[in-house]
Amino acid sequence: MGSPQPSGCYRSKTDHVLALSKAGVDDKSIAALVGICPTSVSALRASAKRRGLKNGGRSRGWEGNNRQIAIGKDVLEHLRPHAQRRNVTPNELARRLLAQIVDDNMIDAVLDDRNG
Repeated sequence: MGSPQPSGCYRSKTDHVLALSKAGVDDKSIAALVGICPTSVSALRASAKRRGLKNGGRSRGWEGNNRQIAIGKDVLEHLRPHAQRRNVTPNELARRLLAQIVDDNMIDAVLDDRNG
């Protein structure tokens, strides 16, 4: 599984597929709009269903549901240019990265990537 790719105004192709599916768009049209093959449409929908995502993904609900973690200054400094390109703070980018990794079930892929 690759990293999530923004699609239209959605954070990922999966979110885009789920939104179009909810709107009643057929798989062939979804594939053309998202830029994927029709079999990928059903695969993304099935993967989202297995992970419990519905209608464009889970709401993170940051407000009132926060937990704090310490992020080293060196990590935040490495994130700074990427955050600036997205007009967010390094802390917000770190939250978004972590949420995306969890939402797309990429934890093992990210952690095991260095092992070859």
